[in-house]
Amino acid sequence: MIGLKDTHNQPIHVNRAQVLHVTTFEEDVSVIALAVAGTRGKPMTIHVRGSVELVSSKLSAPPATLCRHTEDPRQTTAASPDIYPAKIKHL
Repeated sequence: MIGLKDTHNQPIHVNRAQVLHVTTFEEDVSVIALAVAGTRGKPMTIHVRGSVELVSSKLSAPPATLCRHTEDPRQTTAASPDIYPAKIKHL
C-alpha cells in the first residue's frame, strides 16, 4: 500500500496492483484509475495531490522492507536480514 494525500489533504492508501493508469487533472493534482468497478462498471478514480511524475514514481518504487530495532546486531526481524542492518528502523 502506497500512502498519498487526496485533494482534501486526507491520507489515502493505494494498492499498486490495482492501478490501471495515472493522468493529470490539473497542476499538482493527478487522477489514479483503479481496477475496481465504480458506477456503471467504469474504473474507480481517485484525485491525489502531486504531479503525474511524482505519483507514478511513488507507485513504481519497490516496496519497503520493515525491520525493528534490536539490541543484538546479529538479530533482525526483517524479511531479508542481510539487506538492512539491525540498528536501522525502516517504516
